[in-house]
Amino acid sequence: MKKETLSVIMFLVAFVSCRKHEVYHMSRQKLRDVVKDMYLVDINVNGHPKEYRDSISSAYMEQIAKIHQVSQRDIDHDIELLKNDFSLLDSLYSEILTETEAEMKLKPKGKRDQVVKPRGK
Repeated sequence: MKKETLSVIMFLVAFVSCRKHEVYHMSRQKLRDVVKDMYLVDINVNGHPKEYRDSISSAYMEQIAKIHQVSQRDIDHDIELLKNDFSLLDSLYSEILTETEAEMKLKPKGKRDQVVKPRGK
């Protein structure tokens, strides 16, 4: 029993150590910019009816790839890696949220953002 367990453990260690190290296709800055745009798209798409969200998301993703001059395949690859890279994911989201909040503070209020007060009697 111990011999079988040891064999399994050795196999797993050998398998994990021989795995090819995956490399991001985009630079950290480009990945951050793409993730930020994806975050903004997600916010925007959630305001649309459910039956249109997939189509709208797909159109936005095409534009994100075009704007950042990367393939959809590279985006998909790096997002899959990022899902398992918690420290980088946390770091990127912290930067994105900080930047987005700063941008929102600088944005002047439009007429539709202002609260309309009822007129007095």
